Amino acid sequence: TFATPAQPTTIQHWQLRDLVASSDNSSEVYCVNGEKVMLYSTRTQSSKLVQQLNYQPTSMTVAHGFLATGGTKSELDVFSLTEGTICKNYVGGNVNNALHIGQDCSGELRLFLSNNDKTVKVFSLSSMTVIVTLTFPIAINYASLSPDGKFLVAVGDSNQTYLYSAVQNSG
Repeated sequence: TFATPAQPTTIQHWQLRDLVASSDNSSEVYCVNGEKVMLYSTRTQSSKLVQQLNYQPTSMTVAHGFLATGGTKSELDVFSLTEGTICKNYVGGNVNNALHIGQDCSGELRLFLSNNDKTVKVFSLSSMTVIVTLTFPIAINYASLSPDGKFLVAVGDSNQTYLYSAVQNSG
C-alpha cells in the first residue's frame, strides 16, 4: 500500500510540470518546493534540502550524478551530487522549459536545455560550455537523447516531432 508522503511540491508555471525526478537510487525522489530542491527517501520517509535557489524552477532533471534546474528568466543551476559543487549560469533566451542529461556516443555527458526562445542548447557537462545551439521554428518544450546516444528528439508548441542524428561525422 502507498501512503501520501509528507513532501510538498510546488509548480511555478501553469504549463510546465518537469519538477519531480527519481535518482539513480530507486529509493530517492527529488522535487521542487518553492525555491528549494528537496530529496525524499522512500526508505526512511524523510526529506532533506539538496539545493537552495534564488528562483522558483520551471524545470529540473537528475541523472548521472547531476541535478540541474532552470527558471523563467533563463536561470540555470547545475549541481554535482557527488562532489557538492555548483555551476550557476544565465543562458539567455526565455523560459527554460525542460532539461535532460544524457550520455552521447563518445561517453560524454551532455545537458540539453529546451527553451521558449525556439532553441535547444547542448552543454558539455564537464566544462559547462555550449557545444551547439539548435534552432527551431517553434518554442521547444522538451528534448531528449536516445539511450544509445545516437538520436535527439524534440517537441514543442506544434504537432511536429523533430529528430536529429546526434552522431558527428568525422571527415
